[in-house]
Amino acid sequence: TGMKVLAYYSDGSAVDVTEFVNVTGFDSQTAGKQVITVEYDSKTAEFEIEVKQAVLTALEINEPDKKEYNIGEELDLTGFVLWAVYDNGEKIRVEDGYAVTGFDSTTAGTKTVTVEYMGISVQFTVIVLESSEYVLGDVNDDGKITARDALIVLRCSIGLVTDISPDAVNAMDVDKNGRITAADALLIQRYAVGLVKEL
Repeated sequence: TGMKVLAYYSDGSAVDVTEFVNVTGFDSQTAGKQVITVEYDSKTAEFEIEVKQAVLTALEINEPDKKEYNIGEELDLTGFVLWAVYDNGEKIRVEDGYAVTGFDSTTAGTKTVTVEYMGISVQFTVIVLESSEYVLGDVNDDGKITARDALIVLRCSIGLVTDISPDAVNAMDVDKNGRITAADALLIQRYAVGLVKEL
């Protein structure tokens, strides 16, 4: 944009040939000085430009799906995406090379997790819940793991049951993936009929 190329002839005339020239030598992927060649009718002219290295200015994240943890659980980054934002407006997904610190599930409370990449950091928070007494699979807390527990989990997984205590939620999540699904109900059912020996 803004470039104008004139062709000068022996009679002293000049013609604007900007739209007919061939321009070579530009590489936006390589930082540093570059010599650009403009060619028209076997004649050439050159000029110099400098391609600057994009500078990382900020990080953005898509936070992980899991927001609550029990004592002793490991950090689950499923759903987490890190974006590097540069001064040229470009935003690039970062696949590796970043550090995640600050998560500690040995104590209850709100934990600030820091993600650092190339000297810049961004944070998100998760909650580690207070330790409570519950038995995996014994959803109704009757001291037994039966098909009734499996049915409660199944109804919960499809939204038919919503008023659930934290202990009951923990007891339902037998596969420990942070979600209540039909898979949890199936595991409880299989345990109740003796097809699996432990949850």
